Amino acid sequence: VGESPLAPEKWGNHIVLLVHLGERRFVSDVGLGDGPLRPFELREHAWEEDGYAFRLEATGASTWHFTHHPLGSFRGFDFCLSSSATSAREFGEYHAFYWSHPDSPYRVSGPVLQRVTPERGVLTLRCCTLRRVHPGFPAGSTTIAVATSADEWLGLVGGHFF
Repeated sequence: VGESPLAPEKWGNHIVLLVHLGERRFVSDVGLGDGPLRPFELREHAWEEDGYAFRLEATGASTWHFTHHPLGSFRGFDFCLSSSATSAREFGEYHAFYWSHPDSPYRVSGPVLQRVTPERGVLTLRCCTLRRVHPGFPAGSTTIAVATSADEWLGLVGGHFF
């Protein structure tokens, strides 16, 4: 997830689940937070969900680019069909690196909690700032609160996500 095109040393920073249903293939990605709520077909197309625009494009024989809505928390990602985790163990090793290795960008980016509410947009707590984002809002987003202490942060988590 990040810049496009990805630098060679960053290729593979995102894994998608590819679901085969008959002759059709779908991308099912539950880790996007503020991305599509439903699986989307692996074919070049653009679509909209609750005011958010998305696009999927083939960029090579087996490579694809997902473009997120401009208000999204990331610009997009690339993935390659020629590489895949052959087992849950292989995926576990990949996952362990991104969640525990000191070189992982996810270890230094701060906590992020997101809740999608189609009628009210995406509620995001990124580090200490709580925002609601939706293309229908006049400025695209509104800041609800900024926590200035651990108790305030825990209050935002408890009050908006549980």
